[in-house]
Amino acid sequence: MTPSVFLVRHDTGKKEALTLGDRFMGPNKLIDPSYLAHIFMSPRIRARDTFELVAGNYPEIRQRATFTEEFIGWDHGDYEGMTTQQIRDLRAEKGLDTSSEWSIWAGGCEGGESVEDITRRANDVISTIRDIQKDYIDDENGGNVMVVRF
Repeated sequence: MTPSVFLVRHDTGKKEALTLGDRFMGPNKLIDPSYLAHIFMSPRIRARDTFELVAGNYPEIRQRATFTEEFIGWDHGDYEGMTTQQIRDLRAEKGLDTSSEWSIWAGGCEGGESVEDITRRANDVISTIRDIQKDYIDDENGGNVMVVRF
């Protein structure tokens, strides 16, 4: 069995997270706790809460969890909390983006992370997961990784 990576993101309510745990986590379910080699979690409170809602019935897997900043969302810097249109308006006031409309992929985020920063962080995460899973490639019993963020 090829090891899997499960991405868990809490976007809506607690009920949805509980339902996710009930439906998909447990012995012989999609996310079988006995097959989890490692769990990476954002250190944000909401990610911890999501983990408890999804996996709270399996306290034995907590010891396999690592809290890391690598799994936080994109740092939007000066644009945090702004809509795309608000960012475009602000940049127009500053005389930026005169030849094309701003996008996060081309213009980045002033005071925040660049596309290159995010790419580097994503590549580091992928490398870390590969290192964990390499010993499980031909193993029938594990190597799965769960990533929890909000």
